[in-house]
Amino acid sequence: MRFQLRSYKNQLHGKINNELVDHWLPPSASRRSIICHLIIYPAYEKAFYKLPDDKQVNRALSEMFAKTMNLQKPQSCKINRDFISVLTNYIAPSSLAKTSTTEQMASHFHHSRVIHNKFYSAETFKRDKDGNMIPGPLSVAHQIWSAMGENMHGSNVVNMRPTNTPIILTRHHYDFAAKRAYQDPSAKVTELQYEAIKHASSKEINKHAFIFMGCGTGKSGVYNLLLLGAYLHMSPIPKTMVISPHNSLLAMHILQARHYLRGTNLTVTSLLPDEVQNQNFPQHFDLLFISIHAFNVLMVEYSHVIYQWNIQNIFIDEYHNIIAELFRYSISWQSLRLIASLNVKIMLLSATTEKQLMTCIATFMKLGDFEVIGSTTSYPIPNVGIHIINNERTNQHNSLLQGVVAHCQKLTELKKDSNFKIHAMTMSRVDAKELSDRINSVGIKSMWLTSGLPPKQRTQFL
Repeated sequence: MRFQLRSYKNQLHGKINNELVDHWLPPSASRRSIICHLIIYPAYEKAFYKLPDDKQVNRALSEMFAKTMNLQKPQSCKINRDFISVLTNYIAPSSLAKTSTTEQMASHFHHSRVIHNKFYSAETFKRDKDGNMIPGPLSVAHQIWSAMGENMHGSNVVNMRPTNTPIILTRHHYDFAAKRAYQDPSAKVTELQYEAIKHASSKEINKHAFIFMGCGTGKSGVYNLLLLGAYLHMSPIPKTMVISPHNSLLAMHILQARHYLRGTNLTVTSLLPDEVQNQNFPQHFDLLFISIHAFNVLMVEYSHVIYQWNIQNIFIDEYHNIIAELFRYSISWQSLRLIASLNVKIMLLSATTEKQLMTCIATFMKLGDFEVIGSTTSYPIPNVGIHIINNERTNQHNSLLQGVVAHCQKLTELKKDSNFKIHAMTMSRVDAKELSDRINSVGIKSMWLTSGLPPKQRTQFL
């Protein structure tokens, strides 16, 4: 439940009225309030009982607050308010500040950060690197409720969706989903997409599958349209996990999925290695993007968590990297040897592999008898050339970066009549920043993107 209050402080001498500020009741208090107003109070009135006078409310609240906070005796509203502000300082301290909380927290006490620091400050605390708070009154309320013991879990009822009498989703249903996702009235699900979706959604088919689709022809559409088609036609949503080989690709795909699924209540989330290590697991999701390194940590240390999720489909993007990135085998790709033990249908996506490699990977992952959807003969394989430039041994680091800058200049001169992008991948975050600065210095627009950027900035850059 939500209500609004306005403060009349500092509204003398013709000042504009302060704006209403949102307040939220936690779930347990919301339920009690509804019961009181819709059941108990009307029953009292019918029985000719008189409710307590409103003038007694503040005293009753102070008594309740004293019991909740285990205080020796009830205090004034001012002291109670100060107590809560101290609590917010502990929950969300401002990074590196002496005695302060965040702007969002301070605003919900009807005063500025300056006033808060002067009159409501507590002790010094620091945030860790993951201590960013999402702005907004509801997130502030959630943090305070949690700190005061409100149970924030077990809310599966909220995520339940009405389901229709079981229907068999046809190509027509997924065509409708494609029109919605791509915002194009002429859009249709492709033949390969539909074949892959049909395989993933079928309860009769238990085989794992390799899916061959050309670059840019809609591999990600398979899992996005799979969920959207089920959602739009009130069919049970197949809980899905997508394993991504690189964090940058994962970030791009999650933005894309949220764009396609906008306007629905389908929950799209991601899981990175530091979140797994901190055991910051999602409570609910429909589509989970997880990096291969995070999946490795999850399988090795927290496999019980995956079993609890009851996943129905796992998509492995660019699965040929099992062989292509042997240098990451021990910290990442080794986890796929255990994936078949989850008893979940596995769909492996790629545009550039071939039959022998597919057979080897199927043996490596113990997939047994598998299906093959699509073929590399139906589309042109990307014409990729690898050009190796030997680096001078003297002053290696500097000459290597300078060589990359020179190569970028050469490419832009050759391609100046068309629009294109150059994606340079470095082995360290420091190199990424330095290389970007050097490229900018020669007149080519460049920006760097690393895991060190805050999530909001990363999203803007992508």
